[in-house]
Amino acid sequence: MSSRDVMVIAGLFVAAYLLQFYLSYLQMKHITKQYLELTDKYKGEYFIGMNRKKKIGCNPVVILVTDHRNMIQEFYMLDGLLVTARMRRVNLEEEVDIAELEHHKNYLKGKVGEKGFRALQNAAENIMNYC
Repeated sequence: MSSRDVMVIAGLFVAAYLLQFYLSYLQMKHITKQYLELTDKYKGEYFIGMNRKKKIGCNPVVILVTDHRNMIQEFYMLDGLLVTARMRRVNLEEEVDIAELEHHKNYLKGKVGEKGFRALQNAAENIMNYC
């Protein structure tokens, strides 16, 4: 392998790293924008909880909006392996009280999966601890 080949490979790694960094930046910008839009929309009337697990691996990010009765009004989740993943709204057909998530466990796991349900529980705990 010549030194030119090594330089080309090193250049490709640097380019891939910079692309990953830029796409991660865009993803965080999108999450922040979504959070700020919800904060402005529900200012003073609702509680907004956000969860982002710090564990290694693929973990969902949840933004949860509840009213004064602790009922979920809006629920967004980012779940995916790639930095191109975006927040998606999770539509709930029934009213869900964050204090009674275990009662709706099967329904919610069907909507968001096991990891999504755990992230939802953590976001709900953040809201209840804040109140």
